[in-house]
Amino acid sequence: MKYTDPLALHWSDQLKQSARKIIRWPVRYLILAIMLGLLIGSKFSLLLGIFLMSLAIVNFLVLLMFRLEFSLREISLKEVHNLGFEDLNSAKLPVFSVIVPLKHEGEVIFNTLQSIAEMNYPSDKMEVLIIVEENDAYTLSYLEKIDLPVEFKIFRIPNLKPYTKGRALLHGLEIAKGEIITVYDAESRPSSNQFITVLHAMEKHGKNFCYQSIIRISNKNTNILTNFFAAEYYDWYDKYLNYISKSSLPFGLGGNSFFVYRDVLKKCGAWDPYNVTEDAELSVRLVHNQIGMKLISSITEESCPESIKEWLQQRIRWNKGLLITQLTHLVGLRVQKGGFGMRGWYRFWLRMMAGTLLPYSTIFIFFFFLVDNPLKWYIDPNHLSIALFIFLVSSIMTSILADRSVFNKLKINYSPGSILTGTIMYMILYILAGFLSYFEYFISPLKWNKTEHRVNQPDMLRSKYITQ
Repeated sequence: MKYTDPLALHWSDQLKQSARKIIRWPVRYLILAIMLGLLIGSKFSLLLGIFLMSLAIVNFLVLLMFRLEFSLREISLKEVHNLGFEDLNSAKLPVFSVIVPLKHEGEVIFNTLQSIAEMNYPSDKMEVLIIVEENDAYTLSYLEKIDLPVEFKIFRIPNLKPYTKGRALLHGLEIAKGEIITVYDAESRPSSNQFITVLHAMEKHGKNFCYQSIIRISNKNTNILTNFFAAEYYDWYDKYLNYISKSSLPFGLGGNSFFVYRDVLKKCGAWDPYNVTEDAELSVRLVHNQIGMKLISSITEESCPESIKEWLQQRIRWNKGLLITQLTHLVGLRVQKGGFGMRGWYRFWLRMMAGTLLPYSTIFIFFFFLVDNPLKWYIDPNHLSIALFIFLVSSIMTSILADRSVFNKLKINYSPGSILTGTIMYMILYILAGFLSYFEYFISPLKWNKTEHRVNQPDMLRSKYITQ
């Protein structure tokens, strides 16, 4: 596996822990051998079989517990619209550097760039760095149609490995001059007062924090898949992260609309170019460097995948990146020195681990019923089958109740049949994406499953900066 981008190599060498080692073949072979060894060994060892079955059940319970904990609470964080410059104590407003990495994007970028241009912030106090690979003729053809404001700059980066968002962001960081760094994706549409909200939060909490905006799904009513995606994001940002932030505990960042001082970001190592989920990986290193995280009351809208194929491609990349992140930062399983303690470990690492282990847990349960496992010599398989069936039905019913509550909150139309079908479908897709992410880690760890972004919202306006 050969990598040729000197900037990516430089940054990976600077990092104390980079996924560059974890994605090499000898390591992947070893991890595959351990996973297969545990699976096959459970056929011949009673103690190992009991351990893996217990782990599988506990893993499901942990994920269910996290879902239940906030699903029925009304703790939604609302956006604040009345913040202004006059409320700020700073005599001098800082410069924001906005990095916008684009790869094979079309018309969807018009509204994103317009949203950024219309931010309620002085144009001379922001720079927008649009990062595009030099051979990406498709994206460049759309950028040529836009008469960009003076603070917007297009930077063509070399078409070299690794082809990841993290590498593109590093190129942007190298040329960024602003004191505060943020990232917007091709389909991000931030609220106009977002920068002001960030500055108010920074004045209150200080420099040693990373500030995350709320992400909302704009195409939530397209189909049943987008219904559940929107509900999932609402549970995550408005409820879970809201609670975690107020508890001063660490959490996983989103891939865009987070704000951090440039020198803090560089001190922590910035992004690892050899990880396909650069936001999760950055979250871990921020925690290791004792940088706190806060959710701010500002919203960024974005669209989500509308087909099963596109959903799977995105989730496979996310799951693969989480797996690589945890394999890279296994030392992070220790209790953090940054004052987060056991609650931080529980909230931050346990949730990540449970999601990553879900496919392996499912594999073992299937393996248990398909193979003559020694556990069957001691446990009545009929009783175990009934218990697992009851557990599965209970999980589905619990998820339905949680989804129903969020659907009502988001004003998503549903019927009893659609929510039942959708819940089962979403659970199956989650497990399938996990299986495929394991496969991709062993076969092609740096494969970037790009998310397709469509312009299909009826209220989407074409950018006033378009000249053709």
